[in-house]
Amino acid sequence: LALGVVAAAGPFASASLALSRNAYRRYVVDSTLLGAPGARADYSGNAVVGVPPAFGALQVGTSLPFARAVRVKATLEGVSAFWADDANSVRVPGYATVDLTAELA
Repeated sequence: LALGVVAAAGPFASASLALSRNAYRRYVVDSTLLGAPGARADYSGNAVVGVPPAFGALQVGTSLPFARAVRVKATLEGVSAFWADDANSVRVPGYATVDLTAELA
């Protein structure tokens, strides 16, 4: 989902959000990978490793009234927490970044 508002000159804004649910339908690991004869691990239904369920961004800015070719903007981007292993036992925390930019349009 994305939404943007841009004027020929002056202020502008945009926002985006992506949500997903990614899970293994059937994922069984046998003893070959576990290193223990006869062992197996069933990760079916677990979240897919390394795929955050949410991403989002918000951007606001403006062109400068005294120099219309110059734009300044601030962007906030966020990523939700996600799993780092197939067993879903190691969680990577979510994070956000803020960028400040000046550019020639």
